Amino acid sequence: MRLAFRTNNIEKMAILPNGNIGVGVANPELKFQIHNSTQDNHLHISGAAPSIRFSNQETWGTSTQQARMGLAKVK
Repeated sequence: MRLAFRTNNIEKMAILPNGNIGVGVANPELKFQIHNSTQDNHLHISGAAPSIRFSNQETWGTSTQQARMGLAKVK
């Protein structure tokens, strides 16, 4: 059974039984899929040094392939 999140009776987000999560998309094909029909405003990550980490393992420290994309504080 899907879990739907609605605002003003319009579905905004869903979690499917297979674990896929969709924001702005009813049937996400990936683990986390975001869709926005307007320009920009797709994803906002903020903080002192925001970043996204990519890894081939569930635990960052055990990964043999790692990458990070983001901003670093300039000292």
